[in-house]
Amino acid sequence: MASASRPSAVTSGRAINVERGEEILTDRAGTPVAKAVPLVRRANRTAVGFLAEQVDLSDDWDSPQTNAEIAADFGIGG
Repeated sequence: MASASRPSAVTSGRAINVERGEEILTDRAGTPVAKAVPLVRRANRTAVGFLAEQVDLSDDWDSPQTNAEIAADFGIGG
């Protein structure tokens, strides 16, 4: 009988490997059933002004014409 800490230790070790960039496949009877991959962390974009002086918006960036062109590019709008 396996102790309760053994599966936890194995899972923890696998998580460390995934954090280091390794992908881990889990199989059942030779058939893959799960894949653990590292998460791609997003940059912190909650700070006000994080794009200050990096983005230049034209005067008509939110005009009806610009919005219609974007909608057409995505196949929406009428």
